[in-house]
Amino acid sequence: MYNLGVSSITQGLARTLFVFLPAHLPKTLIFDLTFWILYIVINIPLIIFAYIKVGKRFSILTTVYVVMANVVGFLIGLIPGVQNIGLFTINTTENSTIIYEVTRFKDSDPQIYNLFFTPDGKFTDLAQKIAYIPLIWENNSEVNKIISLFLYASIAGALSSLVYTVLFVIGASTGGMDFISQYVAKTKRRSIASIIFYTNIITLLVSVTIGSYVPASVVLNEIPQEIMIPNSNIHFKDLSW
Repeated sequence: MYNLGVSSITQGLARTLFVFLPAHLPKTLIFDLTFWILYIVINIPLIIFAYIKVGKRFSILTTVYVVMANVVGFLIGLIPGVQNIGLFTINTTENSTIIYEVTRFKDSDPQIYNLFFTPDGKFTDLAQKIAYIPLIWENNSEVNKIISLFLYASIAGALSSLVYTVLFVIGASTGGMDFISQYVAKTKRRSIASIIFYTNIITLLVSVTIGSYVPASVVLNEIPQEIMIPNSNIHFKDLSW
C-alpha cells in the first residue's frame, strides 16, 4: 500500500531500487533511506518556496511535521522484522504463495529450492524480492490477503483524513505536493481539496507503475517456469508484463 504525494514517489523508487540493486548491497538500509530520508531532502526546496510564497507559519509547522514523521518512520524501519508486523494478514516473503510452492521442490529439485533458500535456511535475494510482487487476483489462495489489503486501505484512508484535517486546522500540511497545492489554491483562489486530490492521484499512478508493476514484472520473470499458481495451470513467470 502506498502513501500519497511525494512520499509515494520515494516509496515507489525505494521499491524499485530494492529489486534492481545488486544483492551484496545493504538493500534494506537503502530502501529506508530512499523512502524516508529522500522525502525530507526533496521537501527542502519546497519548504523554501512555500516560506516565500505561502507563509512562514504554514512552512514552519509543515516542516516540523515532515521531519518528525519521517525520522520516526525511518527509525521504526530499522527495527528487525518490523515489516512482518500487521493487524491483518499481510503480503511478505514468509507467507508468500510462491515460497510455499518452492518448498515442495526441496527434495525433488534442490536447484530450484536453492534459488530461494541459502544452505542455512535463510531467504536469498530473489526470495526477498517476492514481497514486492502485488497480490495476484488469479491466485485464489491470496483472497484473504486481498481482503486484508482493503481493510488496511480503509483504516489508512480514515486516519489520513483525520491527520489532514488536524494539520489544516492548525495551519500546516503533510508537506511535499501540499506546498504546491496550497500555493495554487492561494493564488488561483480554488479549493485546496480538489487540487490535493488530483495531485495525489497523479503521483500515485506514477508511484504504482515504478514501484509495483515494473519491479514485479522483473521478479516474476526470474521465477522458474516450474512454479505454478496452486490449483491452476498458470505459471507465475507467465504473469510478468
